[in-house]
Amino acid sequence: MRIKGLLPAWAGLLSFSVVSSGAQYLSLLFPTWAIPLWLWPIALLSALQSAYYATYYLNRRTPFLVRLIELAFWLVPTYFLSGRVIQVFLWNALLVILSWLIARGYGSHFVFMERVADYLGDQGASTVSWEYESLASTDSHYVPMKYFWWRLWGFALVLAVLAIAVHHRNVNLGGMLLLRLRLLGTLTVVSGLALQAGAYLFRLQILWGYARADVSPNLRRQWLRSLRLVLLLVVLVVNLAPIDYWPLTAQRIGEIVRQLQMEGPTFDLPPLGGPEATPRFEEQPDMVFPQEAATGPWGIILALFTFLLLIGLAVVILLVLGFVLVQLIGGEIDRLKGLPRLAVQVYEGLRNAIRILIR
Repeated sequence: MRIKGLLPAWAGLLSFSVVSSGAQYLSLLFPTWAIPLWLWPIALLSALQSAYYATYYLNRRTPFLVRLIELAFWLVPTYFLSGRVIQVFLWNALLVILSWLIARGYGSHFVFMERVADYLGDQGASTVSWEYESLASTDSHYVPMKYFWWRLWGFALVLAVLAIAVHHRNVNLGGMLLLRLRLLGTLTVVSGLALQAGAYLFRLQILWGYARADVSPNLRRQWLRSLRLVLLLVVLVVNLAPIDYWPLTAQRIGEIVRQLQMEGPTFDLPPLGGPEATPRFEEQPDMVFPQEAATGPWGIILALFTFLLLIGLAVVILLVLGFVLVQLIGGEIDRLKGLPRLAVQVYEGLRNAIRILIR
């Protein structure tokens, strides 16, 4: 199995764990935003489906209606399981949609990484420098790995801010709630690091394939074995390290700052007194507003010109909206012709996957 088959799974797990962790912290800050247990499998399966579908089947010719059908497949059961209460459904649907969208972004980027020749060209494809230039390029459009790093750091920042907010609210974390947060945090760290390492290996395999480099067939196995060891160490550190331990605590920093203020130099400033100490502001004359414009032939011409300008602006807006609608609907109708072929591809992919699992 190629590393490409594992990347959507890691992307789906990361999307699910990030959204679930953020939702769990928000439910602690706002108790009315409760998260039912049945929502976890729906969010997880929607993220996995979105990542795998985008990686293997989604392209520019895929109709937009297919995306709506995908979302409806997950949102309809969410609506009924929410008791058909709109307020509850909107919160639950938001979590499902966020998981689906984040995973869809990862899956689409895997496809972008495979099309490196379309973006970098085939110049020097048989040299090692082509690989180096593509990896060390500073152009953000041609560095796919930046996408994963920015997302990972962004997710970590958001979750850290939410965790600090919960800590300052002195929320009682114990029992199943603490265990759930630990599991989600561990899953986020493990899936995020696994996705980073897997995406880097996938990138190298693509470049080596274009450059026709002679690579050891055991490289992937050794890479995954080393990755498992690193992830095991990370899991042990995350779960066994002491909580809230830091050599420079807030109290310690406050004492250091207080000592620096006491030992610092002092300056004696002369007292301010007398009439010269108080600033004086010169009185400004009152603002004079222009008188109302007199009605007459110029006023009628101005009103007529304003009326014609508004009509012209409305016509331009209607033309632009009509053009956009025609372009969207026309392109969507052309894409709908490929729906039967897409269904056959999905069926063949599922059949091949089941056949591989049975073997």
